[in-house]
Amino acid sequence: MNETETGRCSYLLMLMLSIMVAALVWLSVHEEPKRRMELQAKVELFAEEVMQIVRKEPSMETTEKLHPGMLEEELVVLESEEETMEVSDLEEPEESVPVRVMGEADVMYFDDALFIGDSRTVGLSEYGNLGNAEVAADTGMSVYKIFKKRFTLRSGEEKMLEELLAERQFGKIYIMLGINELGYDFEHTLGKYREMLSRIRELQPDAIFFLEANLHITKKKSENSDIYSNASIDRLNQAVGELADGETVFYLDVNELFDDGEGNLAEEYTADAAHILAKYYPDWTNWLLRHAVFVE
Repeated sequence: MNETETGRCSYLLMLMLSIMVAALVWLSVHEEPKRRMELQAKVELFAEEVMQIVRKEPSMETTEKLHPGMLEEELVVLESEEETMEVSDLEEPEESVPVRVMGEADVMYFDDALFIGDSRTVGLSEYGNLGNAEVAADTGMSVYKIFKKRFTLRSGEEKMLEELLAERQFGKIYIMLGINELGYDFEHTLGKYREMLSRIRELQPDAIFFLEANLHITKKKSENSDIYSNASIDRLNQAVGELADGETVFYLDVNELFDDGEGNLAEEYTADAAHILAKYYPDWTNWLLRHAVFVE
């Protein structure tokens, strides 16, 4: 019997079964229990035979729709292979992400670097030997004035920071700002710091950023002020550190080099309780070079 004939046979059997069920219902309605019981037994037997025939038929119509020309045995194998396929086979391969590693470098590391900051960064540029690094720093600089000041560059030119960032692309940008802002509202200052960082990153999308912690002051100076205290500095440094992502923005805390062990600038490193002596700036530079970031 071919597939067409088998399908017609199944249709006729199901039709006969439907007629018998209808007759059974009719007998029930007309209260003929004996004839109804006899017919019910025949219906159950006939129904079982029909179901056996139906179960033996291959679902060729479904098979042909999904996989035209494919045998049923081949379909079973294909479905089995699809079920056992690993999830990783279905996922697209991830793009390789550059790995950032911290290591030691020489002063040429600063050849494509820009340092932005206040009087501490001025001292670093004057006494710390930053090589060919560019510097945009000034005494009293803050996040409130960073885009309003013209800076004198290594070439002798004077430029606004945004002008400099638009004209030249830097590989590394170091930023130390915040201590001159301690007298302002903390949240407002932090918001301005974020705005500054966002704008600089927009102009320098390929640079690696180093957010430097503000240097501590001596214990005596800290205890004599509610505003310019090491507690306030630490609060700001912590907030700045939280802006780092370890991928393109890194947080560096050089206080470990100059602290007295109690979170204060050690007395032997300073003459004014706030800035380190000129002879110690090269130590700061070397510390930065020991915390260089490379792309693997």
